[in-house]
Amino acid sequence: MEMKNLVLFSPVGTSDPVRGGFDGSMLHIVRNYQPEKVYLYYSEEMQTRDLSDNKSESAIKYINEDIEVIKIEGTSEVFSFDSFINEFNNIVNRISEENPESEIIFNISSGTPQMKSTLCLEAVTSNKNIKVVQVLTPAKGANREEPELGIGRDIITIMENNLDSLDEAENRCMEPQIQSFRYSMIKSQIKSLIDIYDYEGAMRLMDNFSNEKLSKLINHCRLRVNLENTEALKEIKEYNGVNLFPVSESSIARLVEYFLTLKLRQKKGQLTDMVIALNPFAIELMREYIKRILKVDLDYCLEKKRNTGEIYINSAKIKSRDANFFKHLNNSFYGGFREGSSISIDFLDEAVVFYANSSRLNDVKFFNNIRKINQVLRNTSAHSLNAVNEDDIFKVSRMTSTKIIGRFEGLLKVVFTGRIDSRAFEIYDEINGYITEELDRYS
Repeated sequence: MEMKNLVLFSPVGTSDPVRGGFDGSMLHIVRNYQPEKVYLYYSEEMQTRDLSDNKSESAIKYINEDIEVIKIEGTSEVFSFDSFINEFNNIVNRISEENPESEIIFNISSGTPQMKSTLCLEAVTSNKNIKVVQVLTPAKGANREEPELGIGRDIITIMENNLDSLDEAENRCMEPQIQSFRYSMIKSQIKSLIDIYDYEGAMRLMDNFSNEKLSKLINHCRLRVNLENTEALKEIKEYNGVNLFPVSESSIARLVEYFLTLKLRQKKGQLTDMVIALNPFAIELMREYIKRILKVDLDYCLEKKRNTGEIYINSAKIKSRDANFFKHLNNSFYGGFREGSSISIDFLDEAVVFYANSSRLNDVKFFNNIRKINQVLRNTSAHSLNAVNEDDIFKVSRMTSTKIIGRFEGLLKVVFTGRIDSRAFEIYDEINGYITEELDRYS
């Protein structure tokens, strides 16, 4: 066992330094690890019991007078887990700064349950060089039947009769992996990450769990938010018989999946990304709206450039098919409607205004506001370092981002009446529930 460059941090408990003729946990670690320094943490009660006659330091010095003992008088309430988190973290930082080359031993057998739990949590979350040591009682069970060491006892005589001083005495120290704490911490981290739909981050923690279904669910979502739907489908299609892609028609599913990425960006507060990504979705939805709700299929005026495959608008076809619409377009755009224009939100918005013909005014107004957002905010943020916030969106559209996403969802339901399972719009939260269900299998 390595005996160099070790320091011990230990709460002082009621069984320290000696109980029933054997070492208490703190002293037994000192005996078997021989640390250079021992940092003793005293609760208010233990300050009265131990510091009044200095018995813990005396017992340590009896084993090795060269060990330096540093006493810390604690301020936390002994049953307050939250207060120990901050206090112990500050103490461990101090110990690390004072002993940069040393490994820190945590005694997780002395003190209150709150102290022990806090040290375990600190060990699994810290990036410092820490090992935890647990000490079994001589009876390998509860030690409460043995009397505590009272104030004013002759510690030297007690140490001379300490059975752990014998050559044949058993080393009762063990170094647990505290896997349950590790699992609890990682479970909490994964749950926090999926709550904000950070499946990429959650996936990086999956090496700690040998659960194929859990891994597939998280990776499914990771692929899905990146619109890699074919790969997501290959990863896992259903969970316990429940279909994870509730929209069966591929053309509609494609639009819904893209909308869900916008919804997630809005939920995460990534409003700049949401606004920049709005354009292709709005174009597709408006085309479907005009075709299915206003009963006008604009595909007649669209052509594909041979060399690039780019879709453009043939204004001659519009003029031939619907002269009044062509006139409306010419009057709506500065300098008239340009031949060969790409299909855009501006063009589609004018089509909605013209063909709605003073009906569906709420939809007309909404699409016009999306056009303003696209013109004012998307183009600005896409070509500058300016971020988009909630106030920016409201100033331009008189709508919140939440309302915009809600209106888009409502329009999808109207445009594709009866063809979108309502589960589709909350599918990520549903899958998050399945992920949590799998995580909870680990206790």
